[in-house]
Amino acid sequence: MDVTAERVDAEAYDVAVTLYHDDEGESGYADWWQVESLDGAQLGRRTLLHAHGTRRFTRSERVEVPAATDCVVVRGHDQTHGYGGRAMLVTLGSGATKPVDQGSERQSMAAMDCP
Repeated sequence: MDVTAERVDAEAYDVAVTLYHDDEGESGYADWWQVESLDGAQLGRRTLLHAHGTRRFTRSERVEVPAATDCVVVRGHDQTHGYGGRAMLVTLGSGATKPVDQGSERQSMAAMDCP
């Protein structure tokens, strides 16, 4: 739903991700989100330990990002649908975001243009 990334130092950002998961109950809840480089390397992951119901919720994590990286991918994941929904491209300097529809499997973002 939304991503913000605030620079902490030369190679770290506090990343806040807002997710919406539309399944009720304890089975199949959103179990993590992660930040990746455009080539797919995982830079950081926030594990979600319990269901949050059918409402928007935001969780934060400090993520180490190489200094030369100006655009990242943020992906949510759930136990039932995998990566389903959208990934988000984020330009770190400006904070601009661009949602990208994806299926239940992780899709390459290497050829995507950042916002």
